[in-house]
Amino acid sequence: MKRRILAFLIVALIFASMPIYALANTSRIIVATPTLSFTGTTANCSLHVTANYLSDEIDAVIKLWDGSTCLKTWTVTGTGVLVFSDSYKVTWNREYTLTADIEINDISRPQISITKKCQ
Repeated sequence: MKRRILAFLIVALIFASMPIYALANTSRIIVATPTLSFTGTTANCSLHVTANYLSDEIDAVIKLWDGSTCLKTWTVTGTGVLVFSDSYKVTWNREYTLTADIEINDISRPQISITKKCQ
C-alpha cells in the first residue's frame, strides 16, 4: 500500500511540475514598430520597442538602406521602452528600407523592417 501511494505521489509531482516547466520556456511578447515616412526628400525614421518588463534591457541597431547600400546606421539602447527618431536626406522617387535588429536582455529577436518609396 505504501508503494502505491509513493508511486502515485511521484506521478502527481511530475504532472504538477510540467506546467511550470512549460511556462519557463514560453516566449515573451515584445512589441516593436518601425516607421518610415518622407517629408520631401527627408526620410523620417523611427522605432518604438516595448519590452515585457520595465527592467528589460533593449539594444537596437537601426539601418536605412537604399537597395543593398546602407546609408545610415544608428545604435540605440533603452530600458523597458525604447523610442528612437531621426531623419536622413534621401533621393526623390527611390525605394528605401528601414531595418532594426533588436536584442532584449541579450536575446536576439527576428529582424524587422519597413520599405517605402520616397514620392
